[in-house]
Amino acid sequence: FEDISESKRKAKHDVCDFMIKFNEISSKTGADFVTQLITLYDEEVTYFDKGRSCLKNLDSYMVNLRSELANLQANQEQDKMELQAIRDKLKPPKPETLTTAIDQRQVISGY
Repeated sequence: FEDISESKRKAKHDVCDFMIKFNEISSKTGADFVTQLITLYDEEVTYFDKGRSCLKNLDSYMVNLRSELANLQANQEQDKMELQAIRDKLKPPKPETLTTAIDQRQVISGY
């Protein structure tokens, strides 16, 4: 009886040692996982904060860019109008048609 009782006691002791080791490993693994998760969340917060900061800077840049674009478009429109005016001044006169020339001669000659 004593041998069986001693064997049971040793088996129970070994099971308890195993459960303690298992609990340590589980706790360590769980704690490591949570630590890594917290690190990941911290990195994501930093990433998104930097992105938000860049977008704030981009907003002021876009306002300036829109203003410059409006000025550029106005200048281009002015240049276009000036070039059209020059073109119109340089345009050769329309050739007279035969009937127009005849009508003018008749007015001059009195017929």
